[in-house]
Amino acid sequence: MAVAAGYNHALALQSDGALAAWGSNDFGQGVVPTDPYEYDLVYIAIAAGEYFNLALRSDGTIFAWGDDDYHKTTVPNNSIGRYTAIAAGGHHAVAKRSDGKMAAWGGEGYCSNYCGPSIPTHYPQQPSSQTWTHPGQVPTTLVASQILAVGAGHTVSYAILNDSARTLVAWGCGLGLQGTPVTGKGYYVVGATNGASVTGCYGAGIMLTLDAHLVQWGRLNGTGTAFSDPPNNIPSALEDTKFVSVGRGNSNLHGVALLAP
Repeated sequence: MAVAAGYNHALALQSDGALAAWGSNDFGQGVVPTDPYEYDLVYIAIAAGEYFNLALRSDGTIFAWGDDDYHKTTVPNNSIGRYTAIAAGGHHAVAKRSDGKMAAWGGEGYCSNYCGPSIPTHYPQQPSSQTWTHPGQVPTTLVASQILAVGAGHTVSYAILNDSARTLVAWGCGLGLQGTPVTGKGYYVVGATNGASVTGCYGAGIMLTLDAHLVQWGRLNGTGTAFSDPPNNIPSALEDTKFVSVGRGNSNLHGVALLAP
């Protein structure tokens, strides 16, 4: 039913609601451990970070395992009925709550190393006059906002707001952070996107629109050289193609998409 890719491992959600994992197992991310919940349940969504995994249980709680450096598998307020969607960055996570708001956690320390004066200049940063928001935190000015979807890049978090334009906002830092910084708000407005879902890889953001097209922005290599002019970095041969889903290699520089029949 779904697949997700970490740095060098993979996670799958099977048709019966069970999980499978394979690949590198340095931190236990390449296998599925015994779920500490004792009662019968199925999983309805998955996400893979660099060395960790998330699985959304059918009761609205999140099963998290793998490397817990930077507290990325320590899910806050993980109570029954709490969450409805999940996304994993390199070392942080974002989720949609059942009340339509969002939560974010993890990445403390790691993401700060990628956001500051010592970072290469091609990494987009919040301007010094702006309030910077860690990707593992929800911007204060968005805490009460209603959202439609969440997504994550390596050091960036995304949310599609529940407004008439389905506005896409982003916060954090790195090559997938694009758009217009909102003064004093701690986030960027990527644009009025008509987005259905959003995700990101190490250097770019990728969105599937309601009309089934892809939009990509950011830079796709470590030197800061743009793959093509933002915001549409989709290969020209696919610009008019329709898709049903999109994914990315977490902490890597590639994306994959499933074409519509």
